[in-house]
Amino acid sequence: MTYRYTNRATAQLAQSITPRDTIITLIPGTGDAFPALQQPTDRFALTLTSVSNPDQFEVCIVIGRQGDRVTVIRGQDNTTAQSFSSGDVASLNMTAGVYALFPQAGYMGVFDPTIANTINGYQKNAIVCDPDTPGLLWVSTKDGNKSSPSDQDGAWIHLTAGGNYADAGALDTEKKDRQNSEAALQNNFEDGINNEASLRAQADKQLQSEIDNEAALRKQADNQLQNEINDLERNKVSRSGDTMTGALFSTGLYDANGGKSTFPLGAQLDNAQIYLELSKTSDGTIPASIVFRDASGGIHHFINVTSTGNLVSQRGNPFLEVPSQGGQPMRLEAFTTIADNGSKVTFPTPFSGPPIAILMNAQENDWDCAAALGTWTAEGFTVTDYAQNDASRPQRVIIMAVGPA
Repeated sequence: MTYRYTNRATAQLAQSITPRDTIITLIPGTGDAFPALQQPTDRFALTLTSVSNPDQFEVCIVIGRQGDRVTVIRGQDNTTAQSFSSGDVASLNMTAGVYALFPQAGYMGVFDPTIANTINGYQKNAIVCDPDTPGLLWVSTKDGNKSSPSDQDGAWIHLTAGGNYADAGALDTEKKDRQNSEAALQNNFEDGINNEASLRAQADKQLQSEIDNEAALRKQADNQLQNEINDLERNKVSRSGDTMTGALFSTGLYDANGGKSTFPLGAQLDNAQIYLELSKTSDGTIPASIVFRDASGGIHHFINVTSTGNLVSQRGNPFLEVPSQGGQPMRLEAFTTIADNGSKVTFPTPFSGPPIAILMNAQENDWDCAAALGTWTAEGFTVTDYAQNDASRPQRVIIMAVGPA
């Protein structure tokens, strides 16, 4: 059964009717405003209203129309069949009863046997809700279906049954399966939450461990740095009289005579300086020097150490090396004085014992002179000669003596 509609369909009765009349004649030419009923099951609702008394109305169901003549079922939708006069209004309106018939158009209403009888049965493929089981839908398998889904006579098929007619056992099984599925889903959801919480707790624990390790490493580094600072504080020379226990080096370089020299490390008084210096020469060797810079700016390398470890003078001449005697360190003393045969010569700096060698040489006239044996003491000796002093007077002599330091 299908209800048809047209917009603003209204007309007037051409003749009066009694409650028994089922054919209504409309004013000629106005019937075409209403729907054409092409199928035997086509219908539309027609409301009759009295012009003299608008509160008087009746709902009819039109089951056929030929031009201006309509065949009706009287007294529908909780109204009663009444008498109407010529000129009263007949109109197509949406009624409460028609709204109730929406299931035939696919409205998901609950199956209702009263509606089924009113619409002369549900159409094929109409869908209704099960009156007892929420969420259970039924599909009509035929037109004019007045059977209840619970009859299980094949007139209805469960919407999800895949073509198999549902029975009570199948519904119970499906209901249990749905419940089990929902329970499993809930369990999986809870397990997922628990797993997520466990993973987060594990990640938090690992992060805290990393933070603790980082804090420990930082504390260790801070302690090491503090120890180094303390060592520097203990070892630094900050004022006169302090003692430095560590090494002190000057590593800065500046260009000097085609090579590189370290910045000096030494002492200064007014404009005079004495300092230690390392220099890298053009041939790549690195000698060391004790340098004296006089107040006029003159540079004197009075002691130099070659790259091979030899001591040399400012002119590059090696120093005399006097070996020790019997474990006793020796030193050399050289000087000039005025002497003659029998003169007493005193060493500028006394030795710690008698010298082991004394050399003499006259600087003026020819004179063969020497230190007389038996006269050598730590303080000096007596001059003797082996030939006459041609100068016939005391003359200048050079003396070199080696003795215990």
